[in-house]
Amino acid sequence: MRQAIQAAYLGEDREIQKHLLRGCGKGVSIEAASTAEELLKILESRSIDIVCLDHSCSETRRLIRQFPLARLSKLYFVIAVVANEASCRRLSNLGIQYLSTYRLAAKQIPEMLEACIALINLEQREKPRTAMHLPAMIREGAGQYFPAIITDISESGCRISTREILSSDSEVAVRFQIDETDMHLDASAKVVWTDSVGQAGLLFSYIYPAQFLRLRAWLSRRYGRILLPHVEPVHGMVAVAH
Repeated sequence: MRQAIQAAYLGEDREIQKHLLRGCGKGVSIEAASTAEELLKILESRSIDIVCLDHSCSETRRLIRQFPLARLSKLYFVIAVVANEASCRRLSNLGIQYLSTYRLAAKQIPEMLEACIALINLEQREKPRTAMHLPAMIREGAGQYFPAIITDISESGCRISTREILSSDSEVAVRFQIDETDMHLDASAKVVWTDSVGQAGLLFSYIYPAQFLRLRAWLSRRYGRILLPHVEPVHGMVAVAH
C-alpha cells in the first residue's frame, strides 16, 4: 500500500504554511524547508509529490537558479504563491499549473492541494504500464550503431529487441528519442541478460543529469508519477527485471 502523499514547502511565510496545513487532509504530510539546500535534500531523500513555493522568498529564487521551474513542474505538482497576477501569468508560461497570489492564498491553497491530491489518487488507480515499441540505436563497445527496438523501459534500464545478438556483461551505448522533439537521449548501459532471439536486458550505468531528468519526467507523464527519491544520474543501480 502506498505511503501518505508527501508535500514540501520552501519559504518563510507563516500564513502560507498555515493554509497548507489547513489544506492537508488525512493521509497527507508536509515538510518545510527554509533554504534551497534543505528543499533539495528533501526532494532527494523523500518521494515528494507536491512542492509549494513562496516566490517572494530569496531562497526560492536561489532554488530556481539551480532547479528551473520548467523542470520542477515536470517532476512534481508545483504550487507557487506569487505577488500579483502578472507573476502568475509569467510562471504559468513556465508550466506551473497551480498559482495563487498572497491576497487569495487563504482560499486557493487548500483548493489547489485538493486538486493535486485528487490527481495523484487517480494516477495511483491506473493500470500498470504496457509494452512499448520505441526505436533506438545500440552500439556495443567501439563498434557501429545498429537499430533496435525498446520494448520496456524504466529509470534504471530497458529491454530491447534487435537482430544483433549482444554479449552478456558487455558495455553498450543506447540512443533513443523519448518525446516529440528532435533531441535524443544517450545512455551507457550494461547487458545483464540476453536470449537467442535478439532480446536483451540493459541496466543503465550512466545518463547525463539533464537527460535523466527528461527521461524521468517523460515516464511520469506516460505512466503516472514515477518519483524516485534521487534526482542524480543513475550509477550502478541494482539490476531489475525487464
